[in-house]
Amino acid sequence: MNVIGEVLLRSVTSVPKVVSLWRRFPIGSVALRTRYGAWSRAQYAYGTFHAAQQAKLLGLDGISVIEFGVDRATACSPSRAERAKSLIISASESRS
Repeated sequence: MNVIGEVLLRSVTSVPKVVSLWRRFPIGSVALRTRYGAWSRAQYAYGTFHAAQQAKLLGLDGISVIEFGVDRATACSPSRAERAKSLIISASESRS
């Protein structure tokens, strides 16, 4: 991106509600949206984006992303939580 575009975008995104509007209408590259926090969970997007970039530089085919500490009320249904719990238990038992 050129210098004028960068300055303009920085000025526009400093206006209240512009980034939240950008989150609702995702326009632009993943890198650009990550740089300006135009994701519903920008802190997760930042880390995941940079991990994927580093994996690409290292020549890896892919990455795995796991979210710990998911709130039961917002994350998933009880059946999914039980399924995840059973997978974790079976994985830890197989290591023993």
